[in-house]
Amino acid sequence: MRTATGHAAISLLRPLAVDLEMLAMLLEGDPAESGGLLDLSTGEYRPAFTEELDAGSEAEEADDPERWLHVPALGSRAGYRDMELFIEGLADAALADRLRIAVGGRGAFRRFKDVLARDERAWRRYHRVLR
Repeated sequence: MRTATGHAAISLLRPLAVDLEMLAMLLEGDPAESGGLLDLSTGEYRPAFTEELDAGSEAEEADDPERWLHVPALGSRAGYRDMELFIEGLADAALADRLRIAVGGRGAFRRFKDVLARDERAWRRYHRVLR
């Protein structure tokens, strides 16, 4: 944790395979749920509040800053704004209208991706813009 917050020197950086969908879910989750933990040795995630971490040695292991990185839940506002900005920049008015409808209400992210996936060119553009 000290390394992640800039209070300690980072030894050697190394690549780590992570599930980007899960990382996005943790980051875009409800801030009241406190995100989760990333295992820096395996790339696996654990929600911050799980029964597994409440018991004995695993709870102590979760405090090891060399192994675990806390991933805060920041909420979905920024991700939702990204979708809105992407929609505003589309030249295809029909696709933009379908996406505006898709982002209304609960499940907006999934519906947005489902609609966007039907247009390969727009799908590639959206993912290029996110990088």
